[in-house]
Amino acid sequence: MLETAIRLMQSALTPSVSDITEAVGVSRATAFRYCPSQAAIVHAAVDHGLGPILQWSSDSDDVDERIGDLLKTSMPHISAFEATFKAAEEVYAINHWAACALIRAAIEEAAK
Repeated sequence: MLETAIRLMQSALTPSVSDITEAVGVSRATAFRYCPSQAAIVHAAVDHGLGPILQWSSDSDDVDERIGDLLKTSMPHISAFEATFKAAEEVYAINHWAACALIRAAIEEAAK
């Protein structure tokens, strides 16, 4: 399911869990067992894309060489997963907005 979610994200979509179940051909119950929310699947896709970058290390003591090594490692992954990262940004922005709205509503309710 993760590969399908990434493929959908790479095609400029921000798939819901239902979108992924349709593309994979599994039941919604099965899908929700493995990825309970859109945010969870997006998080897994971002982890997959960032994995090699986060695991990067260099044996060099030279700062310029280390920066060059990091860029050689990270830029291909960032380019390859650019659409996935944009989809993640959209989901996180929506979730953040919703959380802020809930907090505002709770504060207003408490102030009454």
